[in-house]
Amino acid sequence: MATFGEEIKKLRLERNLSIRETARRSDVSHAYLSQLENNRRKIPTLEILLKISNGLGVSEKEIMDLAGYDKARQDGLMKSADLYREYRQKKNTDLKDFYKANRFDIEELLSYDTTLLYRSTILSKNDKDKILTFIKDILLQDKGW
Repeated sequence: MATFGEEIKKLRLERNLSIRETARRSDVSHAYLSQLENNRRKIPTLEILLKISNGLGVSEKEIMDLAGYDKARQDGLMKSADLYREYRQKKNTDLKDFYKANRFDIEELLSYDTTLLYRSTILSKNDKDKILTFIKDILLQDKGW
């Protein structure tokens, strides 16, 4: 069975990407990627894994599976599209019904240590705090509080 580093290298080569290009796309150093591919580094942190998935153009779930996470969903790491695909397999439904059946509290999503994306860009804690403040300001203003 291939190691995580070997799998990352395989994905990179399948996409005809150099280490430097993958590093640029991932926003991690090429030296770090080289060490990872050559098994001189342990499995990276979640933040680095998500950067690498973005740089390689693979889903977060796929990179989590390669990294050895039993179920990405248990750790709250699935994108809503992945969750929707799973839900759709169980029920013949459309996206509108999916969102009706699965309620998401914006404050919880923004407050907890969850990985949120906007157009494939991972939101930092600072980004999430700004969004939450903006929403609260709008609601307070609209409700006259």
